[in-house]
Amino acid sequence: VCSSDLAFAKAPLSGEVTYDKIIWIDSDISWNVEDFINLYESKYDIVSGLYFNEEGVPLFTFKEDDIFFDRETIKNRAYPFEVFGAGFGFIAMKSGVFESCKRPWFETEFQKITSEQGEEMFIPWGEDFSWCIKAHEAGYTVMLDPSIRVGHHKKIRV
Repeated sequence: VCSSDLAFAKAPLSGEVTYDKIIWIDSDISWNVEDFINLYESKYDIVSGLYFNEEGVPLFTFKEDDIFFDRETIKNRAYPFEVFGAGFGFIAMKSGVFESCKRPWFETEFQKITSEQGEEMFIPWGEDFSWCIKAHEAGYTVMLDPSIRVGHHKKIRV
């Protein structure tokens, strides 16, 4: 057995530390206390706040390529909705979610697509979206709460 396999089989922090939620907040995210409290108090196993990149593209994805909501539709949603993946800029997971996902937790996954010319190409997913694939495989749903609106520094605030 490889020593790295043994490391992946161990509980994080040797199982000695307990927690209610893990919350990820990128250093370039602008948020307020209410955003944090709403994220922390969410009933969902995995929930992300809503934010956009500099081109106005929301930093989440649906499983089906043909599902699209424009900015105003997303912003006007009154309740959380399921997404396939979300960026880790402002996201929370309940205790046990990470531990039940396949390790290593973060690695690059690739999406196979076919170009208009018929060539197969592989597009890398970021580690945060790749982790969401593992969460789905472990039986979790990723939710996006449009009432939690945060922004990027030097980017668009909703």
